[in-house]
Amino acid sequence: PNGAPNWRPQGAGAGWLRAAHGFEWLRDLRAVGGDTARRRARVLVWSWLDQNGGWHAQSWAPDVLCVRLAGWIGLHDFYCASADDEFRARVFESMARQLRHLLRVAPAKLDGERLIGAIKGLLYGGYCLPDQDKAAREALRLLDKELPRQILPDGGHVERNPSIQMRVLRDLIDMRAVLRVAKEEVPETLQHAIDRMTPALRFFRHFDGGLALFNGGREEEPALIDTVLAQADARGRPLKSAPHTGFERLLAGRTLVLLDTGAPPPVGLDRTAHAGTLSMEVSANKERLIVNCGSHPSQRGPWRAALAGTSAHSTMVVADTNSSEVLEKGGLGRRPTNVSCERQESDGAMLVVASHNGYSK
Repeated sequence: PNGAPNWRPQGAGAGWLRAAHGFEWLRDLRAVGGDTARRRARVLVWSWLDQNGGWHAQSWAPDVLCVRLAGWIGLHDFYCASADDEFRARVFESMARQLRHLLRVAPAKLDGERLIGAIKGLLYGGYCLPDQDKAAREALRLLDKELPRQILPDGGHVERNPSIQMRVLRDLIDMRAVLRVAKEEVPETLQHAIDRMTPALRFFRHFDGGLALFNGGREEEPALIDTVLAQADARGRPLKSAPHTGFERLLAGRTLVLLDTGAPPPVGLDRTAHAGTLSMEVSANKERLIVNCGSHPSQRGPWRAALAGTSAHSTMVVADTNSSEVLEKGGLGRRPTNVSCERQESDGAMLVVASHNGYSK
């Protein structure tokens, strides 16, 4: 329909509202291309400005606002550059207000992937909008603090979710691109994080091009994964072992085994985590033979309980009980405290022995 949309329809869930107000779908309109898509994008941005000019808990939540801000700035040429002066003035005035709000509240209890997203919003605004040096400095300060904490020595992301691994890597690549365009020096910590995360993302790929299904991750589009890996511009074959993140990769000919041999992520970083300790996926050539069930986009409610449960993973279940307690609102309660793994290789043969104490009680 050509009319302005309702930005808060009755019955809309939290996931729907995050997606709508985050404006990541602008990329899809740009992919459609042409003047009709461009005009439609302007109508939608204008209607958002009309209905969401003032602060609102959902549309101005820092983890939603930062995605929108980065999207509006990153796609400026598509929907805004050729617009009339009034439209552009409104967009830039709104972006400046949103950036000031983000600067006031960040890090705002955000952690993990969502905090990286907030840093990206600050960095985009700080370098692309006029007189926002303070936001740029704060973005670099937060980035310097978070990268050593979130990117583990083997290059895996602390949330242990292959999809988040890809999205965080994409965000870091985007931030590096903004710094290069601004003729700013790229911090060593950022470049090193990209260099380490790239082989770790390859680690999680099956031969069909998609990602393994662990801890709330999804297969994702192979073409998107290819693009992220190409833009990372970092060499490095897939790791054989990711001991800090807690995964093993066994390859014999064209048969691949991926095994989750790590403890669940710490509280606060376990938003998407599953009770899938010691689960495995096996593929031969481009066919997946043994898989975990994956995850539901909502990440909460009954679908979360079903898909995050141990029985939705290819691993052993004892007494019909989850190895970690799955909380309906996201995250885990009771969990294994000790997960051990030993890998041996000789004459091309591989043996991985792993155990966890999630059922000891």
